[in-house]
Formats: sequence, structure tokens, C-alpha cells
Amino acid sequence: MAERTGYYERLGEFLRDRLNSDTDPFAEEDPEESGAGFLRRAGNTMEKRNAPKKAVRLVAVPRELAEDFRILGLRPGEPLAECKAAWKLLLQQHHPDKYAGASETARQTAEQTTRNVTQAYRRIAHWFSSGKILPRE
Repeated sequence: MAERTGYYERLGEFLRDRLNSDTDPFAEEDPEESGAGFLRRAGNTMEKRNAPKKAVRLVAVPRELAEDFRILGLRPGEPLAECKAAWKLLLQQHHPDKYAGASETARQTAEQTTRNVTQAYRRIAHWFSSGKILPRE
């Protein structure tokens, strides 16, 4: 039993030292050295890391589409998948059905915002698929 007590005492001391400091105990780990993929090690403890974020590669877009990207809240040249995600999020936030019980002006503003967001996404999607720019409606 003395052997187990020593083990747990050492583990407690290790954790106490690591948890009482503001530094990340895993920050010292060199990811190239471990060779464990998305796992990192500190002492005898392993921790799973998140996958590294891929760098977003922007595409050169015509100036006519810069306003459409701004409407979606994106940088000009973001990938189409990001545009679609932003479009869906904005539709959820500003859909006219959410303003059914609100004032007439709030509902009309939501309808106009929905139209603008949808038109911006359609222009961007059409440009990505065909290389041609649709005229504004």
C-alpha cells in the first residue's frame, strides 16, 4: 500500500504544481517531436489537440462582387462554402417569419434584408459556377 500512496502523492504534487500555475503544461511540447498526431504529452499525461485550422485561400473576385461579399459579412474572395454558411446564418437571423408579430416596418425591413442577402449569395454562386456576373435586380 505504501507504493500506491507514493504514486498518488507524486501524481498529486505534479497536478498541484501544474494546475496552480497560469501556464499551459502542454505548451512546452514540440508537436514535431512527439509524432503522436493530434496528441500532446506533458509528463505522463496525454491531451488531444484540435486539428490545425487550414489557411483560407481567398480567390480574386471582380470589384462588382465586393459589395455582395460585404452584405454577407465576408472578405471578398472567401470560398463558396463560407458564403453559403454566412447566407444561411443571415437568413436564420433575418427571416420575415420571425417578425410575424412585430410591427409592419420591422417585417418590411426583414423582408428587404432577406432579399438583399439572397441576391448577394446568388450573384456570388453564379460567378463561382460560370464566371459571369449577374446584374443587380
